[in-house]
Amino acid sequence: MDTSPEGRLAIREVLNAIEAGLGNGETPIFPISVFQLKAGVNYNVDDKNYDLFRQACKVSAKRLFPKNNWGLTA
Repeated sequence: MDTSPEGRLAIREVLNAIEAGLGNGETPIFPISVFQLKAGVNYNVDDKNYDLFRQACKVSAKRLFPKNNWGLTA
């Protein structure tokens, strides 16, 4: 929810690290990531952190755990 340049950088790098995973395609089960939506912060297209919301959605789609509970691969 931080919109300062430093806060945005920290969140961006955390999301990048989660997206990168552990190597060999492994998804970490901890820490569990939670993001919040709030109009005026990251919910609307013109909000300052909307790009981070989109990145969080992309990371969640790739690294949501459990990934393979029906034998499917992403």
